[in-house]
Amino acid sequence: MAQSSSAKSYSLLAVILILVCIVLGYMIMTGYYPGYTLAQGRVANASADNARLKKALDSSASFLSTYQNQSKNSSLLNLALPVKNSDMANFVSSLSGLATQSGITLANLQVTYSPEVGVAQNSIRTVDLNMIVSGPYLSFRDFMTRLEEHLRIIDVNKVTFSNASGGAGTPALQYQVHMRTYYQY
Repeated sequence: MAQSSSAKSYSLLAVILILVCIVLGYMIMTGYYPGYTLAQGRVANASADNARLKKALDSSASFLSTYQNQSKNSSLLNLALPVKNSDMANFVSSLSGLATQSGITLANLQVTYSPEVGVAQNSIRTVDLNMIVSGPYLSFRDFMTRLEEHLRIIDVNKVTFSNASGGAGTPALQYQVHMRTYYQY
């Protein structure tokens, strides 16, 4: 009987211990579980915010890369259509280089600007150029091809030619070229 009373007391102790564990578990679950789920929700929201911020950062990096590439293109565009001035010094230097590459000579370059009276801001202005080009026909044709492929916008309006005496008895032609280029005022 002593063993049965001891077994009963252990059983009773076990049942009380189990009930205490259940009550403590219930109290812990009702006290801490809502805070735990709230914290999990905050972690999920923070992860979603982090993903959105990373996406925005990638988008910003992509935009900056595109912007930097396009800013390089704007300097090329400024060569095609200069802004605020005609940039005639660079253009004449470029014409001289094209003439040298083609094997012809330029002379009597005359530059005529269109009048600036009553011109609206950001309007397109013209600059007329007249020059005499001397050299063989194939060289002149090469020069005209180079003008056509030039980055700057150029319209050749009129070309007249005549015979000219070349050096050392070689026949040469002399071309009177009228062209127009543009800039943004």
